[in-house]
Amino acid sequence: MNDVRLLGTLESLFVYNGKPGHEIVQVYDAGFVDAGVYAHAQIHGHESDGAPFTVRWHDSSSFSEQAPLVPKGLLDLLKNAGLLV
Repeated sequence: MNDVRLLGTLESLFVYNGKPGHEIVQVYDAGFVDAGVYAHAQIHGHESDGAPFTVRWHDSSSFSEQAPLVPKGLLDLLKNAGLLV
């Protein structure tokens, strides 16, 4: 990663699998040193507990009330930072 900068911090209160959750989310902008990463449709990774996850690129227009970007406030934070139109 390069050109890392903190965009903001969001508080996320949510319910997952019937249980309440609380997260403090620090949102960063950064670039990949290897620009070839942007060509991948998916990127696979692992959580700190070893659980696998997959991330995908999405156009900002794909988010809606029915398919929101979470946590709440993230879409506005990215727009206000000039990263989305």
